[in-house]
Amino acid sequence: MNEALALEIEQVWGVLRETTLIHKETERILQEITRKQEEAEKARKATEAQMRKTSAEIDRLSKNVGGLNRSMGELMEVLIGGRVWERFAAYPYNFTRIRPQVEIIDDKKRVRSDIDLLLLNDEWAMAVEVKRVLDAKDV
Repeated sequence: MNEALALEIEQVWGVLRETTLIHKETERILQEITRKQEEAEKARKATEAQMRKTSAEIDRLSKNVGGLNRSMGELMEVLIGGRVWERFAAYPYNFTRIRPQVEIIDDKKRVRSDIDLLLLNDEWAMAVEVKRVLDAKDV
């Protein structure tokens, strides 16, 4: 074998060894990328689960706060309603009955309006709206 051919064969073997090393490094990098993608997917799923849990907790708290607000309104209606008819004693109405929370419902069974308190006697009826805070738009 001549010297030039031996040199070329040695160069080819060198390139093959280098290609093998590059291939092994590429495989190691791909495995690392796959592992990191799996970790990222687990983290994403955990984050989504936490977000669902947080959203459910926010919904629960919103219902509680809404219920508290509604309960405060109902409490005010009871506190005011128990004696509101006395306020009209100076007028010739003489209310004898009180009905709390009357709902006005249409033909499709939808609530169209409500009356917090309805004062009644045999001749007159007066709707009363109870507000915790009076605003100009309520007058």
